[in-house]
Amino acid sequence: MGSLRKFGVKTSTRELFGDHKTLLDYYYKLREGDLEEPGIGMVLRDLLNENNITLSDDNLHSALRSMYSVTQTNWFLEDDAIPTLQVLLKSNYHLGIISNSSDDLNTYELLEKAKLRSYFEFILSSAAFGKTESRIQAFSTPHSIIFKFLPIKQ
Repeated sequence: MGSLRKFGVKTSTRELFGDHKTLLDYYYKLREGDLEEPGIGMVLRDLLNENNITLSDDNLHSALRSMYSVTQTNWFLEDDAIPTLQVLLKSNYHLGIISNSSDDLNTYELLEKAKLRSYFEFILSSAAFGKTESRIQAFSTPHSIIFKFLPIKQ
């Protein structure tokens, strides 16, 4: 909520997220039980709209970036990750990522932070999958439809 408050949102956490402590808690509960996975930006926008709170797209984006700047500090690269990726590439494997991330930009930021982006030919996140106009209809990754969009022959 701190990142929203700096943009003038005065609604309490309880009013906005109900029994959930954070946006992420609310989001993870929302996506339980089915394979639909809306982007977290859309979920936050819907919550704000339901509470008659107006926030520009730029401010919404800034609030999400602020939230992820905190959560990203909890992600660490395993010591053997880069050596393993190097071995796979030297063995002529084609590597890609299918992520069930709730925020496409966050996926890329984590890969850049860990210096992993160059190892992958493609990155497909469920948050970005199926974008249409201002709404995202995405799927969590085991939904088979996401695999139809891989840029490789299956």
